[in-house]
Amino acid sequence: CDDWYLDGTFKPSNVTRRTFNYAMKIRASMTYGFGRFGRRGTLVWDQSRSRNGRWRGNPSISYQVSSYMASLKRRKVQNGETPTSARAITPEIMAQLYEVNNLSAQAEILEIDRRSGKKKSHDQWGGGRLRRCLHCMYTFAFSCLLRFDEVLNIKAHDVIPDPKHKRLILRLSQRKNAQFGDLEPFYLYIYPEEDAHLCPYRAYAEWVHVSGITKGYLFRNFRSHDRICRTNTKMPSRSFLGYFRHNLLDVKRDPVPYGTHSFRRGGTQWLHCDKRWGIRKICEWGGWATTLPPTIVLRYLISYVDDPRERREDFMDFRRKPTVVCPNCGRSCHCSW
Repeated sequence: CDDWYLDGTFKPSNVTRRTFNYAMKIRASMTYGFGRFGRRGTLVWDQSRSRNGRWRGNPSISYQVSSYMASLKRRKVQNGETPTSARAITPEIMAQLYEVNNLSAQAEILEIDRRSGKKKSHDQWGGGRLRRCLHCMYTFAFSCLLRFDEVLNIKAHDVIPDPKHKRLILRLSQRKNAQFGDLEPFYLYIYPEEDAHLCPYRAYAEWVHVSGITKGYLFRNFRSHDRICRTNTKMPSRSFLGYFRHNLLDVKRDPVPYGTHSFRRGGTQWLHCDKRWGIRKICEWGGWATTLPPTIVLRYLISYVDDPRERREDFMDFRRKPTVVCPNCGRSCHCSW
């Protein structure tokens, strides 16, 4: 990743340099390796004063490594490289994906025809079953602020329908920051009609109706001709990312800036900007660790890669025309933005 070899000599221009994101992944792997297999834990690498000068902690979390990573990032930025995060999915994009996945001609549920040898066009990458599966995953990740590996690990018994209160109860068995369970459930009520494109209740009901899945992984892999894999195998992350990119092309969106983290970031911004949730409430709802640095939370809310919701020149223009009336509170001012 660096421009210099370990012996202090400069790398020639024809030698490939890795990105700063790659360096962060290497450091994370070292931290995990020393902590898990070397039994070094997650303490800072430091020399003990009471045990004959022995070193303790995790070498990857030393002050020297942290200083080097900060220096490497500064030099990468000076050379023109900017670490970028995935662009957030907005409610408007979710509405477009909902329309193409549920209401368009491509979303029609067709009988499986294995004899069809016709060459398909690029917009026929997925049938109605696959599209409903994808949109159900979108809504769970967007509303519950989930990582997509957590969405792919959801099993049928993790989702408990409660028709009496018109809600779903999602109980995850584990998460990245809670490997041993004991997690607070997500209570997902049916959304108003104007937010139907964001509603996990409707998307889940539609997906279970067309798939008939009652046990095992809820979101499974797909075979040709829009066939659901009947073996209990979840959809691979690589397959989902490919489907997601095709889906973005359907709504005339460039898929390059978006990734599997886009829904988690987009859901955070939707709750904070549109629903006016405070940061404390968002952290409690998302089940974020109490040790999460405040700067990490701000990165979910503010990023230069996201589409701006209003022009900078309009920030202090108090004579602007009212915006669209909010269906919940009835206000049409720009205060909620």
